[in-house]
Amino acid sequence: MIKIFNTFTNQKENFEPLNFPKVKIYVCGPTVYDDIHVGNARSAVNFDVIRKYLIDQGYAVTYVVNLTDIDDKIISKALKEKKDFKEVSEQYINAYFQVIDDLKIKRADLYPKATDHIGEMISFIQDLLSCQAAYVSEGDVYFSTKKFETYGKLSKKKAEFLMEGTRAEKSELKKSPADFALWKSSKLGEPFWLSPWGNGRPGWHLECSTMIRRHLGNSIDIHGGGIDLIFPHHENERAQCEILTGVPFVKYWVHNGFLIMDGEKMSKSIGNILKAKDAIRQFTPEVLRYFFLSAHYRAPLNYTYEAIQACQVGLDEFQMTFARIEEVLKYASQNQGENLLTLKIFIEKAEEQFHSAMQDDFNTPQALAVLFDLAKEIRRLLSKTSSAVSPDVKIWLIKAREFLIKFGTLLGIVKELSEDIPQEIYEQAFMRACFKKESKYQQADQIREKISNMGFLIEDLHDGKFRIFSKGKK
Repeated sequence: MIKIFNTFTNQKENFEPLNFPKVKIYVCGPTVYDDIHVGNARSAVNFDVIRKYLIDQGYAVTYVVNLTDIDDKIISKALKEKKDFKEVSEQYINAYFQVIDDLKIKRADLYPKATDHIGEMISFIQDLLSCQAAYVSEGDVYFSTKKFETYGKLSKKKAEFLMEGTRAEKSELKKSPADFALWKSSKLGEPFWLSPWGNGRPGWHLECSTMIRRHLGNSIDIHGGGIDLIFPHHENERAQCEILTGVPFVKYWVHNGFLIMDGEKMSKSIGNILKAKDAIRQFTPEVLRYFFLSAHYRAPLNYTYEAIQACQVGLDEFQMTFARIEEVLKYASQNQGENLLTLKIFIEKAEEQFHSAMQDDFNTPQALAVLFDLAKEIRRLLSKTSSAVSPDVKIWLIKAREFLIKFGTLLGIVKELSEDIPQEIYEQAFMRACFKKESKYQQADQIREKISNMGFLIEDLHDGKFRIFSKGKK
C-alpha cells in the first residue's frame, strides 16, 4: 500500500484514489515569462517520478500541467522588450519543453493554457457572484474569503497572517485584506478580454481552478506544486472550487521543498538564480536527476557544485556496472566458474526494498540507495571472477541488469552506452597508464578528467590494465 503525505492533514495517508484504478493529477506549471530555474526543474522531476511509479504500480494516471501564459510578469516582459505578450509566452513555452525533454521527463497528457479558457473563467466568476461568494468593485471582481468558513485550513494560517505572500492588489477596492482578485480590469496598453465587468483579464488563482474543473472535474486525487504555492495560490484554488461545488476539491495535496543555492534562497536581488538549461549544459541530465532525487521531495535541497560532482562520481560508478555485466555476458563457458548465484538473494531483497522505499511517500533517496548497493555488490562479485562464467550465473546477471535498468530508468538515471570508442581515447588511456607506472599521479588524474570530459569512463584493473566505457553524450 502506497502512503503519501497530505499537506491538508499534515500526515501520511494510505493512497486510495477516488475512482480506482484511475488517478487524476494536476501539477502547477510555469508562468512563462522567463527560462525555468533549477528549483522548477527539481519539482518537475519529483512529480515525474511520482507519476511514473504510480503507472508502474498499475494505476491509470491522467496527468495535467498548466501553462500560465497571461500574468503581470509576462506583460511586464513584453512591454520591456516591445513584444506582444503571446510572443513572449510562446518563446518560454518552447524553452520549457526543451528542458522537460532534456531531463527525460515524460510529457503530461495535457498542457492547458490560461488564455484558451477565458470564457470558462468568466462563467466561473458569474457562478461565484450568483452564490454571493464574490463581489464587483470598480471593474474588478474579488472573492470574499469570509464567505468560506474553512479558509486558511490548508496553509494552517491564522486570519492575521492571511496576507502573507499575496500578490499586490488594489486593497482599497477590497472589502477584506485577505480577499483576492478573480478578474482584474485592464490598464492602458495591457492585453484584455471583454467581460460583463469591463475589459480585463483573469486572476492567477482562478486560472488553475478553471482548468482543473474543465479537464479533470470537480474533485481530483493529487494536486502538486512547490511548497511556496500552498499559500496563497492553493488555498485560494480550494476556496473558489469548494464554495461552488460543496465537495472536496483535492484528496491529496502534495508539495515539494525548496531548492537553495549554496545555503541561500534563490533571489534575483542576490543574483544566485541558476537556469535549468545552464545546469544541463554543465552536467548531464542523469546527474541532475540523481541530485534532485537524492533528497526526499518534501525536504529542502542545497545545490552546490561539490554536491553535483559527488553525484557525477557516484553515477559513473553505477554506469560501469552495466558495462562490466555486458563484458562478462559476451563469453560462454560450461564451467561453473565463480559462484555468483548469491545475486538471486540480492535481487529479490533489492526489489522488495525498492518498493518499500517508494511506497513510503516516494522515498527516492532510499530507492536510489537500493539500486546503488546492488550495483556495488555486482561489481564486487564480478571483480572476483574470470570473464567466463557459467550459463546459470549469466541468467542472474541478466536479471540483475534488467532490474537496474527498469528502476534506474523509472528514476531517470540510466545512461545509454555507446560501443564506439575513438582511438584518441585509447591513446590517452595508455598515456595515463604510463604516468601511473612512473608514479606521476597528478598527470594521470588530469588525463582521467580529460577522458571523462570527452564522455568516457576508465576503470583500473590489476597489473596496470584498464577498461574504457562510453558514458553517453555530455
